[in-house]
Amino acid sequence: MEIGWRGRALAAHMTGQDERCDMVPQQPEQDAERWQAVLSRDRGANGRFWYGVVTTGIYCRPHCPSRPRRENVRFFNTRESARVAGLRACKRCQPDKEHVHGKS
Repeated sequence: MEIGWRGRALAAHMTGQDERCDMVPQQPEQDAERWQAVLSRDRGANGRFWYGVVTTGIYCRPHCPSRPRRENVRFFNTRESARVAGLRACKRCQPDKEHVHGKS
């Protein structure tokens, strides 16, 4: 089965073969906190991290109404690192747009 460009980019990103990527290393405690922020749609976590959904190829803000499965989620420190990993911005939460006065 061909994994395609998105799969190859994410694989290179996850194995550290692409130094442009800044995905959060696997840290169970921090991942648990970030996942909880995603589940609770915590707007206070916006800007601290972004999450990518590998099955849909999108990245989102923590408050996004999308409901991905945990096994399909990867955390990123920056939007740029999510893009380098081959993900595109979510059309629902628009994580690529700046919001004025701390509103998300």
